[in-house]
Amino acid sequence: MDPTPKDAPTFTQVYQSFIQTLGQEFRRGMFRDSGELAVRAAKPFDPNQSRRLRPELLILLAYVALMGVTFAIFNL
Repeated sequence: MDPTPKDAPTFTQVYQSFIQTLGQEFRRGMFRDSGELAVRAAKPFDPNQSRRLRPELLILLAYVALMGVTFAIFNL
């Protein structure tokens, strides 16, 4: 079935579809990379081991929580 010129997609439609697909792939990669920064790498030979948060992230989160509690105590 040959597409007639009426049925063929226009350049604008193809371009918008391309940009939408590219944006979805970028978001997927961005979240995957963010997750890789937050957790330690999995050991490839131990599939049952869970991935743990990096110690640097835990220290930062504890510091932020401590600052939040201190702020709440002195301002409420």
